[in-house]
Parts: sequence; structure tokens; C-alpha cells
Amino acid sequence: VHSYWHWLPAALSFIALLLPTILLLKTWPDALLPRWVARSTVVVIGVANFLVLPQIVTTGWPGYASWCTGAGNDLSCGLLMRGRPVYAWAGSAATTLATAYWVISTGRPLFMIFTYMLGHYFTLASWHGVAHLSTRATTQISATQRETARLQAQQRAHEEADRIMTSRMASVRQRVTPLLTQIANGRAPTSELSSQAYLLEAELRDEIRAPFFTGTSIVTSAHAARRRGTEVILLDDSGDNTTIDDHTRTNAVNYVTKLLNITQSNRVVIRLNPPRRPTLLTIVTDDTRYRLNRQGELMVQNDA
Repeated sequence: VHSYWHWLPAALSFIALLLPTILLLKTWPDALLPRWVARSTVVVIGVANFLVLPQIVTTGWPGYASWCTGAGNDLSCGLLMRGRPVYAWAGSAATTLATAYWVISTGRPLFMIFTYMLGHYFTLASWHGVAHLSTRATTQISATQRETARLQAQQRAHEEADRIMTSRMASVRQRVTPLLTQIANGRAPTSELSSQAYLLEAELRDEIRAPFFTGTSIVTSAHAARRRGTEVILLDDSGDNTTIDDHTRTNAVNYVTKLLNITQSNRVVIRLNPPRRPTLLTIVTDDTRYRLNRQGELMVQNDA
């Protein structure tokens, strides 16, 4: 109390400086300090120094009576750490103006403006460097984590692709080995053996050209239709089957299965259309063309 001509401005300034301190410590959305908080902090820093410094009684070095300058500098450092460096230095500039007014109005040496503020400038500059290095390190760490996640995802994708490829090759080997063994052992190419080879070749071709139908009842129905003498051609031009929901897939599979079970045509071509086509699937027989909409339901039936 005895350090000031009037103690009330110092008390009010102390209370005012507490408000931006609370706002700086508060968690804000997007982790970025709002501009209005940064502007308010700069204003409070300048006002507090303008109120407190001229009230100091001593004519020499102010000592602890000039606590407002250090408090304002701490708030500027807080602005740096909250990602508002421009406002941090604006707060330091406001403190410098208040100091210049105090030094000039009390008749102190002008050089005291520099000597008094030098330590505060050094502290703020040091904090600015630390904040810059921390931000850069955080950015580099985030970039490294993203790259690591990308590489791990790529590795998992390769491993999954290898697993699928190995599984498919094992499945193909399991199905073709008995047939190829008979041929390798010199068995005569009978009609039964040729039929087995034809059906197996068609089954493997379907898995390559029509993955949409793989693992469905269509495979069994197509196999049965081929045994009856019908040439069945399955084509998948959809590109990405994940765009087809389960309900639509079920409808389409059920319809195609029923048609293959009853068809007596010599040739049946079943094609899953590209995504941008209005129809999901077309079926062409010797004398009829069927079209299924994007819900897997029959649209129209036209003569081929």
C-alpha cells in the first residue's frame, strides 16, 4: 500500500489481470484461442500498466511495485502458447507505451525505457522461440504419425491381398489337381473328362470375370445349367461391389438363381452393369432380355 500514491488503481488492475488469466487457461473449441480473448488481453495489459506505473511513489527503480509489467508479460507469454503471437507482441507494445508514459511523466531518464523493458523483451522472445520450436516439432510428429499410419495400412492391405491370393491359389489347386493328375497319368480324353474340364474352366473364369457372383447360389445354378448344355457367361462390370447393399444383392442373386434353374436357352449372358447405368443387371437369353433395377427387381422384359 505504501508503494503507491493511491492503492485503489493497483488493486483494480490486479483484479482485471485475473480475468484474461482465466480465459487463457480455459479450453476453447478447436483448441484455438478466440480473437476477442486475445484482443481483450492486450487491452487489459495496457490499461493495467497505465493505471499502476504512474502511482508508484519511489523516484528510483520501482522494484516490486511495478509487478503489473511482469504480470502483463506473463499474459503475453500465455498468448504465445495459445497460438496468438501477434497479440502477444501487441501486449508487449502496450506495456512499452505505458512505460514510456510513466518514465517521461515522472522525469526519469529516457534510457530507462530500454533498460526497464529489456528483460521482458528477452523473456518474451525466448518464449516465442520455444513456442515456435514446439509447434514445428508437433507438426513433424503429426506428419510422422500420419505417414506411419499410412505405411501400416498399406502393409495390412498387402498382407490381406497376399492372404486372399494364397487362399484363392490353394482353392484353385485343390480343384484342378485331381483333373490334371488324371491327364498327367495318361488317361484318355473321354467326353466325361472333357466335360469336367469345361465346367472347371468356366467356374474359374467366373471367379475372375464375375467376382460379384462368387460364393452365391448363382455358382451352383450356373454349374447345373452348363451340365444341361446351356452356355452361361457371367460378367461383372460394376467395378466396386461395395456400393451394392445387401438387400439389393439378395434380390438380384435370388432372381438370377431362379432363372438359371428353369432356363432351357442355349446361351445365357448375365452382366452386372457399371455403377452409372440405370439398371443394375441385364440378362440376355436366346429370345429374351431381362433388366433388373438398382433394387434388384425386374424392370421390363423385352424380346432379344
